Amino acid sequence: MGRVLARCLLTAWVLAVVASALAGPPAQFEVVERFAARLSAGNFMQLRTLLPSELSMVEHGLFLESTVGPAAHARLRALGAQGARLEVSFESASADGALIVTREQLWLDDMPEGLVPLRSTVAYVVDGVRLLSITRVLDADQRDVLMREAFVGDWRQAGLVYRMHADGTYDVEEHGRPYDGGVYTIEGGVMRIVSDERTVACQPGDVGRWRLSFTNLDRHMLERIEEMCSCGRAGAAVYRSRMTE
Repeated sequence: MGRVLARCLLTAWVLAVVASALAGPPAQFEVVERFAARLSAGNFMQLRTLLPSELSMVEHGLFLESTVGPAAHARLRALGAQGARLEVSFESASADGALIVTREQLWLDDMPEGLVPLRSTVAYVVDGVRLLSITRVLDADQRDVLMREAFVGDWRQAGLVYRMHADGTYDVEEHGRPYDGGVYTIEGGVMRIVSDERTVACQPGDVGRWRLSFTNLDRHMLERIEEMCSCGRAGAAVYRSRMTE
């Protein structure tokens, strides 16, 4: 249900972006501005007056997350506790002004390097003086930063163990024996790997490309874009789980 809701909201957002430009922000944009000001002030009691009990929030940072009702309110309280400071600028709106698209910058305490501030495109559904839903999509370059950080570690698929290192190198074992190794990069949500002399499955210099998407912090999916010798057996749309100690 959450993913269906997310797709519907994202579709509506795209329609708003291509809608005829208005002379200026509609009156409903003031609700969005009040939301940003109250969140930045950490005043959740006043913020709640802008939100229905069944508020819907869809956020696409590292992966797609949907929250509704109390969970969505808790998410906003958590942002406030992190010292949230939100700046919004108007981008576009539907003809009736009920759907508003903004560009936003968000500052939080102790933000990781490369993510200051968080930059997003956001769609708000406004009903009178309340926000019915908020759909936030992080900029692609910052999503790459999150992916690189989350991807470091040991992963497994069937008999293969993938060790992805913070310095951009990787090595693969098959049932405890060396299988492949080289370097990797992530850009535009696409992982590119190049085998080096450590490989026994490919040839040094062989290249593979996979579209990468996380379903949560412990699982991701690779969709093959470019074949890579016998390592291509990993196939398309393969889920792998982070190894546990």
